[in-house]
Amino acid sequence: MSDGEHFDIVLSGRKLRGTTYWPARESGKLLPATLICISPDGLASEAGLTESLATALTEAGIAAVVYHAGPSRPTVGGDPTLWSHAVDDAAAVFRWVALHDKVDLGRLSLIGYGRGAVVASCLSRRSDQIAGVCLIAPCATYAAPPNGDDEAARNGAADLHPIEDAAHFDRPTFVLIAGGDDIIPFTHSQAYLNAMENVEHQVRHLIITRADHGFTDERLRQLCVGQAIAFLKSLPALVHAEPNL
Repeated sequence: MSDGEHFDIVLSGRKLRGTTYWPARESGKLLPATLICISPDGLASEAGLTESLATALTEAGIAAVVYHAGPSRPTVGGDPTLWSHAVDDAAAVFRWVALHDKVDLGRLSLIGYGRGAVVASCLSRRSDQIAGVCLIAPCATYAAPPNGDDEAARNGAADLHPIEDAAHFDRPTFVLIAGGDDIIPFTHSQAYLNAMENVEHQVRHLIITRADHGFTDERLRQLCVGQAIAFLKSLPALVHAEPNL
């Protein structure tokens, strides 16, 4: 994978730093693009699969966009705006991608992995110009445990509604479930599936048996990546897509 094109976005006094990995393209031909959404408190164990996804996307002819926030706000005692700002961050990066002169506006998609699925789902409600969403080992919601404090809840995650947001538009959605997930219970994936199936939206899923949250088994990681890329390549282009971010 190439070093990619680096970009900075200043948002609410913070700098977002991102990289777009461009595949080879024919002169003048616009490219599909996929934004890989992250969580503001991302897990180190998710880095390997994220890198594998970005590499596979470019090999499949899809521009891969990854990003990270600049210096985070102090979270001592909790920051109730942390997660809402995470969705704003992703929206700013998505807007940058959508307006890029190399990108086909009708072929934009999202990947949400782990806690990044919360961000991807909430972002997906903000625009109808997203062709499809792939959720991998997704986190669905947060709630403070009954016997103690919960940092994610203090940081505003409980104020988001990713399950409802994921089901707002009827668009192709693929949920890849780690059958041996040691971090996020299966009930989170089931909540997404139930919400979309209840309103008869386009959704399908695959359980990758024995895969842990980080997809550390190389064979299972490649299976996950291959399934995600096949789904994203199959997405039909949106007709008459207009910037509406």
